[in-house]
Amino acid sequence: ARTGMDALAMGVQTDTGVHGAVGHPADPGLVPGGSSGGSAVAVARGLFDVALGSDTGGSVRLPAALCGVVGLRPTWGRVSRDGLVPLASSMDTVGVLAREVGTVATVLQVLAGPSPRDATARARPLPWGRRAVTGLRVGLPRAWWSTDLDPRVREAASDAVAALRDAGALPVAMDVAGLDGAGAVYAAWVAVEAASDLARYDGRRLGTARGDVETVRGRVFGDEAVRRVVVGHALTDPSWSATWARARQARAALGACLATALADVHVLLGPASASPAWRRGQRTGPLQHATTDRLLAPASLAGLPAVSVPAGTASGLPVGVQVVGRAWDEATVLSVAAALEDALR
Repeated sequence: ARTGMDALAMGVQTDTGVHGAVGHPADPGLVPGGSSGGSAVAVARGLFDVALGSDTGGSVRLPAALCGVVGLRPTWGRVSRDGLVPLASSMDTVGVLAREVGTVATVLQVLAGPSPRDATARARPLPWGRRAVTGLRVGLPRAWWSTDLDPRVREAASDAVAALRDAGALPVAMDVAGLDGAGAVYAAWVAVEAASDLARYDGRRLGTARGDVETVRGRVFGDEAVRRVVVGHALTDPSWSATWARARQARAALGACLATALADVHVLLGPASASPAWRRGQRTGPLQHATTDRLLAPASLAGLPAVSVPAGTASGLPVGVQVVGRAWDEATVLSVAAALEDALR
């Protein structure tokens, strides 16, 4: 079997793949999220117990949220990327999707560890024994609970917070600097890295002897990939050097702010998507990415573990909440997710 995905993992709707668009498990006219939408749909429909996907800026967590399954992005460097076509190497990870948190934890233990073919894969301990959430401090960044949330999503996510409180956790509203601009910072980074990582396929680098730019890009890349590669080349041009320098500084600052916040709380929690699944064609162009990236990109930019776990429904459609934890602390992230799973099942 094959699971559909957005071409070159660039998309949030799973509608640019070579095998066509993937429909939502509840309604084929709705999008399942992307770019690993096919994996999420296959798990949600019960075709597989578990599936893999790649998560650069949220490509596992978003489809998991929209399709009502669990989707984990591990700490950057936890799992080997041997065999993964790169999009943005400083953020690319292999993630896990399943219907239950325990399954995700088991598969992560199988995947984790060093690899002779990926120097970034680390030999770090991965203790997994579910811990109680009593006394855990759960940070609620105000930027993730802003007014642009769908009211139905806000209600479901608030119920998740209440469930954790009932289980003994200590929710704490807090400000984390840099979260509002994370989507823009991610857009710049992913474009620049995509232009570099995909240079082997790019007509600009291949030269006219192998085909002109438009022909090569048009044959190998989709519209979204072309847009990102062109933007990436522009940002590294000397005339845009100041913009790219600001993006680099903003990423470093965001990582420091998240580390400071997570020194005060054990995990951060907020909605994984600002809305439930939307109708195909309803959101088009770059704005569809900006809408979702601001919630999911911070963990990607900082290389932190994050999981989307089902948190009920809104008008019959799944809603997911995202739990972000400290680097290499997937055990706590998954423990909080398991507590939510038990309370909201």
